[in-house]
Amino acid sequence: MGCRVPAVFLLAFVPFRVAVLADDDEPGRGEKLFEAALLRVADIGASRIGAFYSANASDRLRSGSVEVRRKHEVEIRLEGAEPSAKYGVQFCWLGSACQTIGDVETDRNGDARERLPFSLPGTDFSGVFVLVRVVPQFVSGWRFPTEAAPAVTTEVSLKGEISFIGANFLRLRGLTLDIVVTQETRFERVSGLSALKVGDEVIVEGYVRGDGAIVATVIRLDEKPSPPHGPKAR
Repeated sequence: MGCRVPAVFLLAFVPFRVAVLADDDEPGRGEKLFEAALLRVADIGASRIGAFYSANASDRLRSGSVEVRRKHEVEIRLEGAEPSAKYGVQFCWLGSACQTIGDVETDRNGDARERLPFSLPGTDFSGVFVLVRVVPQFVSGWRFPTEAAPAVTTEVSLKGEISFIGANFLRLRGLTLDIVVTQETRFERVSGLSALKVGDEVIVEGYVRGDGAIVATVIRLDEKPSPPHGPKAR
């Protein structure tokens, strides 16, 4: 079950680890754990990035990247962004709050290269970098070449309460991603998406598609046990 995707893709909405030996001339920064492109929110549909989408996002960007090193450091690079602009850099955990890392300021050409402390422990990531100027303008994501990274099968298993149901997707409370339902999705203990309602507890099995979306292969209604019956009155 699932699809095969590169280990380096949308800064990880499921835990994973990528480690690449440092390839620059600055010893002491440690190995490269992650590298991803920065994309304009204005170029991405709301269904693909959920809560990070804003209809007011409009900042330009020719290219951008985010790079994480083992020595608790993240480097942000921007080219052709808004000139003389300040962006707040955040790391947002999957289904949780965001941590402010620092600020990046562009020069009069809209370029910037800034290294910021990044104290997230370990080497497993489950979140996304967001650059904010009034509203989210850029998010880390999509395939970005690094040194050879192995292909992996990325499967997910989720359990939670439904907070929203759309025409062909649903969302779980505390999770900002849409869970896509296809014709291949199998439903258990419920007839289909239309039979579910907000507040239902479900178990979702699926995989992360190449564009970062979660596709459900199985959705199972998690039926709550009935309360015990008291003694019958005589």
